Amino acid sequence: MRRSDIASPRLLSKQVRCYNCQKVSKPEIIKMSGERPGEKYTGNLKVKREIPITDSEGKIRYNYELFTGKYIMKFGFFCSVNCGLVWACHEIQRRIDKRNEKNAGLSDQNKDVLSIFKKNLMKAGK
Repeated sequence: MRRSDIASPRLLSKQVRCYNCQKVSKPEIIKMSGERPGEKYTGNLKVKREIPITDSEGKIRYNYELFTGKYIMKFGFFCSVNCGLVWACHEIQRRIDKRNEKNAGLSDQNKDVLSIFKKNLMKAGK
């Protein structure tokens, strides 16, 4: 049995690409809401979006989307389950083809080259 935790989301320090479709990993975004009216975000994370919301008392509160500096690949080394499945099937087919090629013996082209070589040796031996 293989480890199942390897396909869980991965937090990365830089952008990487999906092994199958080459999409770049998405930035990790967290959402934060201001607790008091008019309160602005003063933390050290980069603000991606500032969304003003008017509450029931008519006061403006802010919701924020913040970039943590990390990137996330949702399914291990892949951006989606489909990409992981396509890549795995392609890899298995490649291994099967490689094994069948190894067991096939000589290719037709190599057989032709060897038969010509054999004929030339026979002529030279006479």
